[in-house]
Amino acid sequence: MRSFSIIILSLLGTAATVAAECCSSPATCLDGTKSDIWSCCAYGSCNIFCCNCDGGCRQASTKRSWTDWVSHDLGNLASDSEGTSVCGLTRTDKQCVIDKINELDTDLDGKVSLAEILANPDIVRPGLSTSGIDDAELHDMLTKLFDIYDTSEDGYLVFDEANTRQVVHL
Repeated sequence: MRSFSIIILSLLGTAATVAAECCSSPATCLDGTKSDIWSCCAYGSCNIFCCNCDGGCRQASTKRSWTDWVSHDLGNLASDSEGTSVCGLTRTDKQCVIDKINELDTDLDGKVSLAEILANPDIVRPGLSTSGIDDAELHDMLTKLFDIYDTSEDGYLVFDEANTRQVVHL
């Protein structure tokens, strides 16, 4: 019985350190796949925040030799890896989405409007405000992204819509 208790305590301890992984992408995924700020560096579909992705985030190959890295700008790889954000060591994917929705929900009505996303684009895709995209294109692309996830077509995102995995092609 004592060994069973130790196993349970060990499992509980590791469960508390699970991190919610987000697969945002500034230009190139860590595996070398070309991407853009509207795509997620994931193997499958993701929620609106590029988190909770099917198949996880694209990772750098462990089989690359030093010559593979010489042909790449290592400075860009550092910035690309920063595009992948972890919501925190003790936050689950669900809690990460809840926290991001709460951060976006400035009028505290429990849902997120397009206007709230337009006012805080970096919460949805880190780096949008410094990406150099002009305001008209940013507005257009965020509206298209919002419309993909607003499956009820009521002009708001609630948790279930924001957390639903969608394949996004903008």
